[in-house]
Amino acid sequence: MPRLIRWAHPLGFAASLKENGVPVEKYFRKQGLPTLCEDPDVFLPLLKVWSFWDEVAHQDDPLLGWRVGRNFGGQLLSGSFLQQLEQATTLYQALQTCIRLVKTEATHLQLGILERPDDILFYTHYPDLKGAPGHAISQAYQLEVYLTILRLFLGRDWLPEEIGHETPEVPATLHDHLPVPRIRTDRRMGYIKVPRSCLHVTARQNTAAMNTGTQTTHPPTYSDRFDYVDTLSSLIKAYMSDGYPSRKRMASLMDTSVRSMVRQLAARNLTYRSLVDTVRFNKARELLNDNDASIADISGATGFEDPAHFSRMFRRVGGISPTNFRKVNRRTLQLCAESQLH
Repeated sequence: MPRLIRWAHPLGFAASLKENGVPVEKYFRKQGLPTLCEDPDVFLPLLKVWSFWDEVAHQDDPLLGWRVGRNFGGQLLSGSFLQQLEQATTLYQALQTCIRLVKTEATHLQLGILERPDDILFYTHYPDLKGAPGHAISQAYQLEVYLTILRLFLGRDWLPEEIGHETPEVPATLHDHLPVPRIRTDRRMGYIKVPRSCLHVTARQNTAAMNTGTQTTHPPTYSDRFDYVDTLSSLIKAYMSDGYPSRKRMASLMDTSVRSMVRQLAARNLTYRSLVDTVRFNKARELLNDNDASIADISGATGFEDPAHFSRMFRRVGGISPTNFRKVNRRTLQLCAESQLH
């Protein structure tokens, strides 16, 4: 079976090239791609698209994949993909969402997280296609798209300490376009290095906090209409210190059946468990800012009888243990205080 890619991504390349006067239709015809299709949600053969990218990059712009990824990549993801990214409680969950949904954008993609003590490598890997025409452009494009996603959480100017690329070399001008301290080539996979201390960050943090590096915790922001998820979230928060807020109890409080409640959440790309995790995690982050609160107390306040179960939930959602989260926060506050003194 041919590998496929959603047409939105080649259309983004085409839009960028047309702005520079490149005769895109000529390249489309040469590679057997449609010249009139404007439906972004159809799928086309991947290798034909790659060949188009490869030829144009060699003739017109060696940084093509990097440029299009930065300028268009995040906008070209499907609406449902973006919606679920926005619903992620933390950056760590957003990256897991990418891994889960990426094949809805291109069937060949394999994303993953390589866990390390102090950081993670968020990677893309498709070894059976390495060396195919367009492989390097595709990986450059992907890495820029993933940087766009990371910046939703870490700030628009955030740069990683290190990026890895599978190709033996990258364009000489790449460092001017992307001033990352270390770009490593000829790697086993393409990747972005992300400090573990960043994984718990939410997309709802204010701009000042992102720019200064401070971590702030905000309560859930409810809409003016206080919609279904807002209402259920507030009930879960109110009852969770009594223990796990069961589906049956919450459905009763919502004046509905369990089946209807689950269906309402599914229509919003949510599960009941994920919503409970989000509410518990947000409350736990607030309480962890209080240095006098023990992990056991916080565990009980969020509905856990066993602190070990609480710690597993916190790490699953935030990618960091509660103890390490508290250490990161203390160190951040200390650095901020020292900077203000100077």
